[in-house]
Amino acid sequence: MWTWNKADILKLGWEIVTKKDSMWVRWCNMVLLRNMSFWVVKISGTSSWCWRNVLRLRECLARNLLYSVWDGSATALLLDPWINGEALLSRYGTWMVEDVDIPLNAKVSVVIVDRQ
Repeated sequence: MWTWNKADILKLGWEIVTKKDSMWVRWCNMVLLRNMSFWVVKISGTSSWCWRNVLRLRECLARNLLYSVWDGSATALLLDPWINGEALLSRYGTWMVEDVDIPLNAKVSVVIVDRQ
């Protein structure tokens, strides 16, 4: 039973990450995420059981994603787990934001020069 439940919860996370065109995803973005990254939003005491579990399974979801960065305009440089299932912010911490002077919500495209 837990395996099916986990798969269903991971699917909800997948739909958020891939920006599926659905009323539920739009509602999550407007009400639960409020323009924050899915990968860094905190679990609050008022979160529903379903939302808490979606957020708890983010690491599992990240480990099983394969990002296609393309031009980098849709991938967050520091927040998205685009390098081996791990976000740069998680790997290197906040010093990266402070030392390299890159905004937290910057896209990968800000560091791509001549498509490299």
